[in-house]
Amino acid sequence: MDLDLKMILDSQDQLPGIFCYLAGIIQSKSSLSLNLAIKFLQKLNLDFNTYKIPTSEQHKVLNLLKNAQIAEAKKLVESLVIEAKSSNKFLETEILGLIQQLKSDPLYLQKIELKLEPSSSFICNLCGLSIFSKDLIILEECPHSFHKYCLSEVLEKIVGNKEIRIGCPVRNCQVEVSASELSGILKPESFKFFQDYSFEFIVGSGKLGRIIECRSCKERFSCDSNAVVLCPKCQLTICSKCLNFKDSCSCFAIVMRRQCPNCNLWVEKGKSNLIICHKCNFHFCYQCLKFKNDCICRAIAY
Repeated sequence: MDLDLKMILDSQDQLPGIFCYLAGIIQSKSSLSLNLAIKFLQKLNLDFNTYKIPTSEQHKVLNLLKNAQIAEAKKLVESLVIEAKSSNKFLETEILGLIQQLKSDPLYLQKIELKLEPSSSFICNLCGLSIFSKDLIILEECPHSFHKYCLSEVLEKIVGNKEIRIGCPVRNCQVEVSASELSGILKPESFKFFQDYSFEFIVGSGKLGRIIECRSCKERFSCDSNAVVLCPKCQLTICSKCLNFKDSCSCFAIVMRRQCPNCNLWVEKGKSNLIICHKCNFHFCYQCLKFKNDCICRAIAY
């Protein structure tokens, strides 16, 4: 069998009939060998399919090839491919942008949930859509239900305005959101910001009494004036008068005062080691802090 004929027959499984016909025309009217003509047409067919070249443009290319205008046909195909690539790139960029916008939409997860779960008995009081268990927030003292992201978005704005009282965002609802609830709803940095400005406000209002700072851990807390206090963070005993630790303090308040073991009131020591609490009338020993009848250190002078 003639080699050229065999080559055309072999290419029929890979190329449409029109391309086999064009292979013969190109080989007879140009300097290209049949082998190169077939490879050129295979590449051309691949470009048509890959880049979805419009049928009208394909006909233009094929007409050029029928007249053996290979260079013009090749140039036209290259321009069509560049145009298709540019169009696809633009479309791809646009689609990716839309996907990012969709993912940033707070309703994105809700839309997915609606497909996964057909119904829910909870409705968000902010957006009005159904809520599913993994995204449900119900305040402790309030009957209203919310999406976590809906409630978080509203409370973040309230905290940003330095509101002292954080309440349920539903109109006419006066229920206050507790600090423990806020810690689970707000972002960590927002909750820390809320704690800081709330503390400063309360300190400024004088409602906490005197505020001191522990020299060891820098914790700030309230106390009575000239009292011996225990740091709530590091548990060290501090004199609120001089702010020194108990072992290095020589204030009268520490040397001559004891905390009543019955009501925790600080009581000044009298002449004897028997101290009588003027709040609860509890009698206790200055040394061992036990009730006078239970004292075993014999420090009480009766």
